[in-house]
Amino acid sequence: MVSREVLLDEVWSSVIVTDESLTQAISELRRAVEVAGGDRDLVVTVPKSGYRLRTCAIEEIEGAQVYLDQEEVLPIDAYCALLDAQNALIHGGPQAAKIAFELASEAIGRAPDSGVANACCAIMLAHAVLYSAAGTFRLRTAIHLAQRAVCLSPQSSIAHAALGFSLGAQDGGVAAMQALARSMALGDETGEGHYLASRVAFVSGDHRNAATLALRCAELVPDPSRPLFLAARATRFFDTAKSCAIAARCVRTLNERFADHPDEPRSQYTLGPALALAGDFEAAWRHLSKPRSDQSICLIHDFFGFALLNENARALDALESALDDGYRHGQWLLSEPSVTELRANQRFQNLTAAIAA
Repeated sequence: MVSREVLLDEVWSSVIVTDESLTQAISELRRAVEVAGGDRDLVVTVPKSGYRLRTCAIEEIEGAQVYLDQEEVLPIDAYCALLDAQNALIHGGPQAAKIAFELASEAIGRAPDSGVANACCAIMLAHAVLYSAAGTFRLRTAIHLAQRAVCLSPQSSIAHAALGFSLGAQDGGVAAMQALARSMALGDETGEGHYLASRVAFVSGDHRNAATLALRCAELVPDPSRPLFLAARATRFFDTAKSCAIAARCVRTLNERFADHPDEPRSQYTLGPALALAGDFEAAWRHLSKPRSDQSICLIHDFFGFALLNENARALDALESALDDGYRHGQWLLSEPSVTELRANQRFQNLTAAIAA
């Protein structure tokens, strides 16, 4: 259920309207659904509270509500849209999170009752909020999509992973980790659930488990550079020698990836800080100092790299550029091992306050 107050705040955030405006809009929505051949009762009024969508069949069993499973056959065009969304996010080019979300939304349009499509769309939307200034209120939409995915496919590992990641992005705490634990219990064959769980654990300060989950992900995915980079950063909190070894492995996988993807933005922005974590400061400096033509959702990695080299002025310039490009993951920023020396810096405090605002 969405309250009238939330709808008024989010739909008419910049203007003042009366309750009658919302009532009229709901009536027009119901008429539009009916004209399109649907059931006008799709939009359900919750008396004195708000509105909800009547979307899933529900059966009462011993006082509990159990969502009925639907056999899911994902159309090929929806499947391809999800593949394109995942590839866009992994390659990390300009506006990658926004593009990935739009592609995942296309998949939902083609398969609205697909738990996988709803789960992937939730993941992409959460990324868009964190990396492209899509508006923090849209995290609620991501959570709703993930909850719908769980309702549609309660035995889907990725559906529960999407819920945990979306809740974690909104500082969901225990609820986020419970959803992610359920994802692991259902069997994460692709590795994406492990990666999302590692991210949430990292932000919550559980660095040992974050490292373990990321290393397991590296065993499951075709390209391990992404989880290895995360594992190296998490491990740095408690075992610097192991962190260096993992980072060196990450560097090797990145160099191998460059053979097939020489201009991939994510790899280009990851190599510098990975070299720094591996202790090759000279090579890290050379790579970080190279001009780049493409922006990336991984622009924030320049900040991590320069901070590891104690180049604080250049690190803060990189952080400001990342913020200008849409970076909004303040929780993640404060969890990074490279920011310890910058916490007392006034400019860093101002920038992190801007993210919080």
